[in-house]
Amino acid sequence: GHELVEFKPHSDGVIPKEMVWDVDASFYVSSRPYKEVVKELKSEKSPQTAEEIKSHLIGVDSEEAHPDLIGMFSSHEPYASRNVQHAGSLGGSSIGHEQIYASRDKMRERFYKAWQASELDVLLCPAFATPALHVEEVPYSASNVITTRLYNLLDMPAGVVTVTSVNHVDLSQGYDPGTTNPDVTRMSMRAVEDSLGLPVAVQLVTLPWKEELCLRAMTELEKALPWTPSHHLLQPEARRSPSLGAAPVPLGRLGARL
Repeated sequence: GHELVEFKPHSDGVIPKEMVWDVDASFYVSSRPYKEVVKELKSEKSPQTAEEIKSHLIGVDSEEAHPDLIGMFSSHEPYASRNVQHAGSLGGSSIGHEQIYASRDKMRERFYKAWQASELDVLLCPAFATPALHVEEVPYSASNVITTRLYNLLDMPAGVVTVTSVNHVDLSQGYDPGTTNPDVTRMSMRAVEDSLGLPVAVQLVTLPWKEELCLRAMTELEKALPWTPSHHLLQPEARRSPSLGAAPVPLGRLGARL
């Protein structure tokens, strides 16, 4: 009894990637002093060091910041446009912060109106761009989580349902991550090449205050596409990372080095 229709807010220009990036990045850069950010915004790239990112993320000199956290907040692509704002751009006035919230609210309104015009109940979309990543590749995955980050920014209920596993047919079709960034390309290709048997999930999204509808849709999808876990067939090798964010190594080799 369900009708599937295409909904392409990015391709149709409702909320292009640049708009999402600008609003999201505006909140992020506003957590740092305005004077430190001005040159960065003009150059459209992030010159921050790992120590600078750690300083304003956790603010504790004695605590080690996880490399994944540092990597996720490092810019692996230039700012999408010149519309990134800093809340302190108006000399400390709260109006600067209010303007960023206003930009976010306009983006939400555009998305909600397009949703209602398409008479949607639930949106079915990707939960993640690839199968599970290798531990040491997580710092390069900031662009991969845009599929979930977007709906946090839009303040919409969302849930993830596992529907299948990677099979031989999937792997025989080839894969192109569609990016020119060598780190992201390597991360994606490594995630796919040895992913046989790993779970694949989709995301379900509804309008604000429609949590019950989201849960109902998740339940219906689970019933329609029952998934039999096959983790017991994967036979993983016991490994451990020798340091934060490092590539895990077999426990035998780790013990020998210790």
